[in-house]
Amino acid sequence: MTTRTDLAICRGLKRAFTLVELLVVIAIIVVIIGMILAVAAPMRQAARRTQCLANQRQIAIACNTYSTDHYARLPSPRTDTSAPSGGAGMVFNPWVNCSVAAGTMTPAGVELKGSLEKGVLWPYMDQSYSSFKSPLDDSKRVRSYSLNAFVGVGNINPNPGNKKADELYSFGQKTQTLGRLPQPARTMCSIGETEANANIHGWVIKTYPDAADWIDYPAFWDGNRVNISLMDGSTESLQILSPKLIAAIQAFGHSYIEPFPSPSWYVMQQYMLPGKF
Repeated sequence: MTTRTDLAICRGLKRAFTLVELLVVIAIIVVIIGMILAVAAPMRQAARRTQCLANQRQIAIACNTYSTDHYARLPSPRTDTSAPSGGAGMVFNPWVNCSVAAGTMTPAGVELKGSLEKGVLWPYMDQSYSSFKSPLDDSKRVRSYSLNAFVGVGNINPNPGNKKADELYSFGQKTQTLGRLPQPARTMCSIGETEANANIHGWVIKTYPDAADWIDYPAFWDGNRVNISLMDGSTESLQILSPKLIAAIQAFGHSYIEPFPSPSWYVMQQYMLPGKF
């Protein structure tokens, strides 16, 4: 016979999870977390890539707006006011002004935020430091991007045997204005570049067919993708398909001469000054 006391005790008992059930629940939670992380990482990377392209689009638009306000003259890809060796005078319209003399670079070669403020594009970039820095760039630099060394230049190269644009020279191809660009919609404006502390002067590769010379090379923050903007304000995310090339460029540094055939170098060359080279 069951007493009232026995019933009270039975009602007070609660069934607990077994060890097996707890392990199953934990395993399910771990699987769910793993799935979330697997999806979240590519999404974060895609978001950073989108912002990087947005920054470069803003740079291209700023170059065009500056040109409109300055009698069609584009900003210079130089990063200080000093003309290259052999040049005459000074650069009056560097897009950023990064130099020890200007107080915008340390003697050790570290670029300071003041270089952005003293460049001619600063008012056209909403005076925003973040617009000059790619979210894909995890370094401590203040600037991730360089301008195409073949655009916004006008003097004649005094040393044509040098076979490269020296930032102020373009093999006699004057490109001070958009009207001098044969194909603005296919001409590179900006690109991410890797340097230790600063991206000095314009981004350039050799444009003669005797050597596939990566004088500068793209920043590989986004795997094999290379993000660029074009002079019409559009952007592209290019892919370098050879992991060996990326590793070789990163290991060698400046002026890596790639053995022929060199499809990636050839594609990048087509963006420097299409219609001329």
